Amino acid sequence: MPPYPPGTATRNAACIGRQLDPPGNSGCRFTVGILETAGTYTWVYAARLDHYSGKKAFFRVTDAIPYPAVPQGYYLAFGLCRVNGERDDTVIAVVRRSAEEWHGDAVWAQKVELPAGKWKVIAPGNIECLNEDGDS
Repeated sequence: MPPYPPGTATRNAACIGRQLDPPGNSGCRFTVGILETAGTYTWVYAARLDHYSGKKAFFRVTDAIPYPAVPQGYYLAFGLCRVNGERDDTVIAVVRRSAEEWHGDAVWAQKVELPAGKWKVIAPGNIECLNEDGDS
């Protein structure tokens, strides 16, 4: 990716899996992101770097799941979550918005198993994600 399917665009992608990068690597070998079709979020994908063309990176999707149901007052967070207090950028979770530094009360979660790049359902009970806005 790109190119994306007709009428589809990527939204809110994040680099993950830096712990697998060799020392000094400044690129991004794995990513997660959201695909949007006709103004609606439709898929959450995991991808691996495929190649560069000039300075533009192209990724190959390794797995995709339907965009989860997100209740009022919640949002889908990724790239900045932790499980049992340990940072894990491979986790995505639907968490409740709050004024706290870390949003908790996750109701849905998955993680990307690296290096295969496949989604795996995980229990949401001990997941919290960084409040990037600093408030709700």
